[in-house]
Amino acid sequence: MSDQAALMNWVHRQNIERYLRIMKTELTSVERKFIEQRIAEEQADLRAMEEFTKSPGLADTAARQP
Repeated sequence: MSDQAALMNWVHRQNIERYLRIMKTELTSVERKFIEQRIAEEQADLRAMEEFTKSPGLADTAARQP
């Protein structure tokens, strides 16, 4: 995993943790729905990135492209 991929992995995980902390606070239903959506988006991005970096050669090819 490249340094950039590792950093993005860390950023997604930190965002998820932050959103989970926010979910423990008092929120309106609209706010809760928004945060739930953000968590789902961050988790999907994290899964996609992990799958991409596991694919042999794909991450290396993408890193070399201009």
